[in-house]
Amino acid sequence: MKRLSHDIRITKVLLNPSIIDCTRKSKLTAQITNVGSTAENEIALEFKSSTLGINSFDRDVSLESSNEASDEERIHTKTINIEVPSFFKSGTYPVAVNLYWKNFVLFDQKIADLVVRDCASGTKKEPEKDIKNETEAGIAEPASGTEETLEGGLMPTASISKSPALLLIFSGGLLILFIFSMIIFTILKRNKIK
Repeated sequence: MKRLSHDIRITKVLLNPSIIDCTRKSKLTAQITNVGSTAENEIALEFKSSTLGINSFDRDVSLESSNEASDEERIHTKTINIEVPSFFKSGTYPVAVNLYWKNFVLFDQKIADLVVRDCASGTKKEPEKDIKNETEAGIAEPASGTEETLEGGLMPTASISKSPALLLIFSGGLLILFIFSMIIFTILKRNKIK
């Protein structure tokens, strides 16, 4: 089978763990491979989720051609740490893994779904999730409109009862309002007496 001249692919996406609860930390690893017959020196790999605040972009990655190179020379792997703040609601947060040719032409894309559960829902360790294997089985294909979800997705919300800082700010605001009301009441009472 003849190889294409330019053929770069995301060959592996691994989210470990893919489901988090009390410990809101995960790692996302992506592997890109040049399976084409031409060496590439302007490849970009991007991890992006506006909802989670992830915006990692590596440009000018070089990959040798598969005809003349070892696996190490034609494969590039990158891992990022993901930490989800405790005030994020439970839900599914998609992270796009984008592969660009010439640093700006989208060539391949995979979506890794990070599932966040409330801490009370259990502390059972979930297995790591290999997106490549699920995609081959037809499970993890991105749905239409995924771009909308990434760009205009859920905004983080905070519960006052779960955040000491917000509770302190709220209490301080009530105290200031009470003091201000007492000052106004005292001034009005004095003016009435006169």
